[in-house]
Amino acid sequence: MASMRRIWCVVLIGVVLGVGMVSERAQATGIPTVDVLSVGQQLISYVTDLSQFAEVLAQTGLETENLATTLADYAQTLKEYQSYLNQLRSLKDFISDKDWAGLMTIIVGSEY
Repeated sequence: MASMRRIWCVVLIGVVLGVGMVSERAQATGIPTVDVLSVGQQLISYVTDLSQFAEVLAQTGLETENLATTLADYAQTLKEYQSYLNQLRSLKDFISDKDWAGLMTIIVGSEY
């Protein structure tokens, strides 16, 4: 127990003295330098990343346009099929049940 108290006392004294010593500000001396080559390489890397990002955005825009066109085509096809279905349903009133079942067998593959 006594050794544990000693350890805590040493740690506490070290922290108190350490805080007192660190409170001074460090003064910079000498000539400030800039690594121009590193800055240039970082700038080239940044420009390359931006151009790649712009290319990805352009490709995404083209894909979006293609998907929008495909969606519009499918919507138009669905409207046409709905129109054909309505025309077929209107025929049902004018033809016999046997002919209707034969027509549905040809079109759908079952007697609807």
